[in-house]
Amino acid sequence: MTMLAPDDVAPAAPEPEPAAVPVLSIEDAKVTYETPRGEISPVDGVSLHVKPGETLGLVGESGCGKSTLGRLILQLAKADAGTVTFDGEDLTSVSRSRMRALRRTLQVIYQDPRGSLDPKMTIRQIVAEPLKVHGLAKGAARDAKADEMLLSVGLDPQLGDRKPAELSGGQQQRVGIGRALITEPKLIVCDEPVSALDVSVQAQVINLLQDLKERTGVAYLFISHNLAVVRHLSDRVAVMYLGRIVEQGPVHDVFARPLHPYSRGLLASVLRPDADAPERLAEVNEHIHGDVPGFHEVPQGCRFHPRCPYATDRCREEVPELEKATGDHARDHHVACHHWEDIVPLPTALRAR
Repeated sequence: MTMLAPDDVAPAAPEPEPAAVPVLSIEDAKVTYETPRGEISPVDGVSLHVKPGETLGLVGESGCGKSTLGRLILQLAKADAGTVTFDGEDLTSVSRSRMRALRRTLQVIYQDPRGSLDPKMTIRQIVAEPLKVHGLAKGAARDAKADEMLLSVGLDPQLGDRKPAELSGGQQQRVGIGRALITEPKLIVCDEPVSALDVSVQAQVINLLQDLKERTGVAYLFISHNLAVVRHLSDRVAVMYLGRIVEQGPVHDVFARPLHPYSRGLLASVLRPDADAPERLAEVNEHIHGDVPGFHEVPQGCRFHPRCPYATDRCREEVPELEKATGDHARDHHVACHHWEDIVPLPTALRAR
């Protein structure tokens, strides 16, 4: 240890860097719909955040509420409870005119490029449309910005005079990405943006999204059921089951050591053509059995308990809260499970790669 003389002054400790203020914060949000069979809540008590320049992957089985959560963020679905704060403003309480203005910095990339592009408009008109809507450019200047954006997403500006039907699926999705980026948004909700594309085209679009994030600093909420894509693209991941977040944390930590039984089952279900396939199938059957109940049949207590091999009476009666994992676990790893500390770590051979 270095000793200081009486007249010496110890240097001041460096000030810790302030934590980045999330560009998106959702707190205890709930969305309820009326159906002929009664009320359902595909989003029920969800809390999460996305930091500037970050990609948060949102995963879960089909029908778990992922797309409804995306619609809530875009205010295409309304919250019955909780808050959705984007860039410092609670979207659940802003006026329609203010929400229209905020859409300049809050954009979306849809799942099906063929269904999200106006077939009567040219590619240049489609990409330039947000500039027109928000009054950001006119005439030749607007067209020039659209051509520049086409180049940025890897398309020849000469394609600008064509209609969507004249482009391939991958080219159409690049048009959708260009349209979302042209207003320089802070956050883009990506709702299964590559699931309708061929595998080879998926890789091109994923690499494009990653490159654009590094160049522009845009943040993504990346909704997908494709775990390999989420692992490649995301900084953090949130796992959703039957309307609630059951686990979230840095993507490496969640994939390396999933803490929730449902997360473990999802990772074990990523089958690969290898010699361990029978063991992998056995692992899937051990961790996830039965079918997902409908939102009309939400179980009491932990929603996963009817399919969970670790369920106890407490799980059947008490809803687990999303809490920070302790001990050797990660920086920002949270899990909603009464017994996560008792679960044996997922074997390395069975983790998604």
